[in-house]
Amino acid sequence: MDEVHLIRIAAMARKSRPDITLRDFTWSRDPRGYRLSNESGVQRICRSEVHPEAYRPFEYENVLGEFGNMRQSPEGVLDFVRKFGPLTEEGMDESKGENVATALEQARLISQALRAAQNEHYPLDMPTEPRPISLTVKIREPGSEGPLLNLKPKTLLDAIWLLMAQLVAGYGEIRHCLHCGIWFAAGGQSGRRQDAKYCSDEHRIAYNNERRAAGKT
Repeated sequence: MDEVHLIRIAAMARKSRPDITLRDFTWSRDPRGYRLSNESGVQRICRSEVHPEAYRPFEYENVLGEFGNMRQSPEGVLDFVRKFGPLTEEGMDESKGENVATALEQARLISQALRAAQNEHYPLDMPTEPRPISLTVKIREPGSEGPLLNLKPKTLLDAIWLLMAQLVAGYGEIRHCLHCGIWFAAGGQSGRRQDAKYCSDEHRIAYNNERRAAGKT
């Protein structure tokens, strides 16, 4: 097979790969805040009011790391939802709200997965039934450039698990922030450089300011 045919086959393979986008993933949160509810004996996180604003969680935020380091308490879930918005479609439903027990279990599993990704001997206590991930599919317009399929996670929790799967598969790295010690994703579609040492620009600045104040360089 000549070189021209090999180049064409390689180009076709690249175009046929689905594009899984996280940085462009859009979610919503309510700046008016959320509250804990305990109706019918089930703890949920509900909106105080309904004034959602759209944003891109993976553009600048360390969603994965903060979820994996979330306090294992209803207040921990409340703090996370206040910052990033609900995790699921149920949580976005103002008539229901985010199930606190489910959110705590998912955060525990993400925390275990992060530890296991850095230590192959770390014991994993994963459920026997796998958690399904929902993706939306967009097919490329005929004649246009780019991948044939564009896949996006449906919810914030789907996006967190998808990023976790990409990291385990080698598309990026899991690191600890030099400033706060929290895990963060670097490289791949994480939004942080592969050689990043901090989970955010704010923590990079804070770390360097503290070193200068202590007389270190």
